[in-house]
Amino acid sequence: TKAEPLFRRVLAIQEMTLGYDHPDLAITLNYLGLLYLKQGIYGNVESLLKRSLDIKEKALGQNHASVASGLSDLAWVYQHQDRHAEAETLLEHALKIQEKSVGPSHPHVALTVITLAGIYKDQQRYAEAEPMYQRALKIFEEAFGDSHPHTAKALNGLAWLYRDQEQYSKAEPLLMRALRIQETTFVQMEPNLAYTLCGLAT
Repeated sequence: TKAEPLFRRVLAIQEMTLGYDHPDLAITLNYLGLLYLKQGIYGNVESLLKRSLDIKEKALGQNHASVASGLSDLAWVYQHQDRHAEAETLLEHALKIQEKSVGPSHPHVALTVITLAGIYKDQQRYAEAEPMYQRALKIFEEAFGDSHPHTAKALNGLAWLYRDQEQYSKAEPLLMRALRIQETTFVQMEPNLAYTLCGLAT
């Protein structure tokens, strides 16, 4: 409630001084959209993120890393609304841009890969999801090491994939490893830690 009027004010000033197609405007639209997402106001989110994405594509070109980021943010909205097909299309497009702009082994690529894997998992497309989780895990391990929260995130995703298929002997060691990472890097009230504990208990 405190943030929204400030973002709205910034937006008005930028529109007046920079015009309606400036890349700085896209950043503010994105922040405002993600603010609404946290509040569950999806209608406002979609229109703001689409406008932001349109500005980025016109100003920076279709294959810029910022465009990939905008596609991922919009896909996140669709994922929250169970609009899997739309989210999948956007993420696959974002992934192609990122692989060209920052390389196939960049952590930003891994974050997109793990989100895409989650969409496959939610649709029970396990054979497609598994190599995606494994790819993300490998990238995070090489970029950040064995004890980073992103590594734990990938371990969790892969473990829940196995859990959903009742492959418990594969899921358990991954969850135990994720738990060890989270207990040393998170506070004890961290929701992600609860998620891992829940998976292990199941």
